[in-house]
Amino acid sequence: MVADRSLSFAHDAAGLDANALRDIALEAGADDVGLVSLDDPALDDQRGDILAAFPFARTLISFVLRMHRENIRNPARSVANLEFHHAADDCDEVARAIAHSLEARGVRAAYPSMGFPMEASRWPDKMWIISHKPVAVAAGLGRIGLHRNVIHPKFGNFILLGTVAVDLDLEARAAPLDVNLLISSRI
Repeated sequence: MVADRSLSFAHDAAGLDANALRDIALEAGADDVGLVSLDDPALDDQRGDILAAFPFARTLISFVLRMHRENIRNPARSVANLEFHHAADDCDEVARAIAHSLEARGVRAAYPSMGFPMEASRWPDKMWIISHKPVAVAAGLGRIGLHRNVIHPKFGNFILLGTVAVDLDLEARAAPLDVNLLISSRI
């Protein structure tokens, strides 16, 4: 049996609020989710690049996917890389599932790669479309540590980040974490 991949575009987006978007992302496999308006001042230096790629973007869904700590801590590079590669693929699949779910509801949504930028023609300038770290911080998912990674309050820095650009305005606005994870974690 072939799955019906047609879209009805019934525009049932009216019922989509911040909680519904979080639920969609969690159901898609995200371990934590934050939402941030593209108009947020914390994204002033990101907005132009995001709109160049996704001109419809009004809200960003930022999500965290945790990685298996023991593989990442393993001194054998092959073991750590295995986890990074599998988790990276999972992160892209989560973003894809979120976008598909929203598209099926008549909402424009798109996502860039979790990593490994492909816009090499931009070299030596920024080669990626969305900088996931400042988006995650603005969405309240963590703080930047001394090592320049995002530290999540529950999962630490054993995480990968993804972002989905969405053509929705939401009433709920994110706020960066008020907790200083840097002092307590020393990372």
